[in-house]
Amino acid sequence: MKRYVTILSIMLMMLTLFACRGFGTEEGEIRMDGFKEFYYTYENINYNAKYQRYYFYEKDGKHMFFHDRREVIDDYGPAGEADRNRFGEFELTEEEWQQFASFLQKGTVRNRQEHTESGDSGPWMFLYREGKDPKGQEFEFDSYSTLKEFEQFCDTLADTER
Repeated sequence: MKRYVTILSIMLMMLTLFACRGFGTEEGEIRMDGFKEFYYTYENINYNAKYQRYYFYEKDGKHMFFHDRREVIDDYGPAGEADRNRFGEFELTEEEWQQFASFLQKGTVRNRQEHTESGDSGPWMFLYREGKDPKGQEFEFDSYSTLKEFEQFCDTLADTER
């Protein structure tokens, strides 16, 4: 009897692994050919509300960057356009594009799913590529430290005057 339970457990684990692959999870390097857009959004609507969006995209064959930061100080959110304190849009240099791509290549994607939990501030990240799900794919960095490095990279870009 014990052997049957062990075999059944192994079969269930294997079935779970194969089923997860069917939901669009991609392990390993994410290829940048076919790249269209990448969104990073963080929003906290509590006291001292904050909204931050980083948007990387292609336009007329150029690699572009858009950023938008809004903050509500000593009050409750949400932070609207009147609370915008930093935003801009410009073309990335080839070096900046390569650095951005190196962050994405370490991550994983899966098909978008509906999330009904409340209270999460994000960040929410979505990747759009040619030939993939038109609603985009949920993106996740390989580690928390990579996420923080990416945020620092974007913050440095946003401080760049062009």
